Amino acid sequence: MQTQLLKTFMPKGDKEIFAYIGSYNLRISEKIQQLEAIKQKGIVRQLLTNGIVHMILALEIEQHNEDTKNGITNFGSLSRGEMDTINELSNFIQNYPEIKYTLAYLSKKGGMSPAKLQEGFKLLHNRTVSDFIRNTRVETAENLLKTTDLNISEIVYTVGLTSRSYFSKIFKEKYNCSPKYYQENQYSVAVTA
Repeated sequence: MQTQLLKTFMPKGDKEIFAYIGSYNLRISEKIQQLEAIKQKGIVRQLLTNGIVHMILALEIEQHNEDTKNGITNFGSLSRGEMDTINELSNFIQNYPEIKYTLAYLSKKGGMSPAKLQEGFKLLHNRTVSDFIRNTRVETAENLLKTTDLNISEIVYTVGLTSRSYFSKIFKEKYNCSPKYYQENQYSVAVTA
């Protein structure tokens, strides 16, 4: 394994110092948080630490290979803290899709410029901020169609939209059917499944 790692990360041997700054990876971030949260002592701590460190190494190698394949070698001008903020804002939007979000509001809430906010959403979600909000609202609406008895107008307002026709349009783009058709056929789909 050591030979393979050296070949991957130090292709010119010891002649050159290897440095790599890759794309931000939420899975690696979660593993690092797990590593910091270990409370056990002794051999249990050592085994847990070794396991998580090996997972981080595997994820780093996977990320390096993916970045190399896609030609990405860094994550622009964003720091790790800013990427964490983008992740928190994403979770906030998913938890509260009904809020009337603006780029200015989210920029102020995150303490970063609109350009950095857009860059972060593109890196984490491969979407602009407005695309992410719209997608979150449509997915929340789809879940409400499946799990509640709310009518379509009520669902439209519950997810923060004001136009039923606009909602129908973006819903149809994502799910290839109208919200009404989707809602009416949930039971028949469940019975046949």
